[in-house]
Amino acid sequence: MMSVKKTSFYKAVFLATMTTALISLAVACVYVFVPDELGDTKVWSTATKHQLATKSKDIYDQTYIFAGGTERPLDYTWDCKDKRPNDFLMAMGVKTFSETKLSNDELDIRTKRCTQVQAIWFLAWATPAGCFFTNL
Repeated sequence: MMSVKKTSFYKAVFLATMTTALISLAVACVYVFVPDELGDTKVWSTATKHQLATKSKDIYDQTYIFAGGTERPLDYTWDCKDKRPNDFLMAMGVKTFSETKLSNDELDIRTKRCTQVQAIWFLAWATPAGCFFTNL
C-alpha cells in the first residue's frame, strides 16, 4: 500500500481548489465586466435589474397573485417596479389603470412574490461569483 505525506496531500488539495476558485473568479469577471453584443455590461445597476427581469418573464408569468379577487400572473413593471396600488386591465394589448384597488393583504402578498422572483434572478446573476467563494 502506498502512503502519502499529509502535507503533500493538503498541498495538492489546496492547489486544486485554489485553481478552481481562480478560474471561477475569472469566469465571473468576464461575465460581469465584458460587454455583450449590445455593449452592455452586467455590473449590478438598475439597467441590469431591468434586463434580468425582462429575461425572467416566464418566471413572472408562472407566479400568480390575487388582485381584486381575480387570480392573475405577476407583472414586473406594474407590480414590482412601479408598485402601483391598483390593478390593471388589458385593453388592446396595453395595460390601463383599473379602479380595483388592491387590499393590504393583496399588496403584502404581491410584495412577497416580487421579492421571491427577484431573488431567483439575483441568484442567477451572482452564481458565477458564488462559485469562486465556495471554492476558497
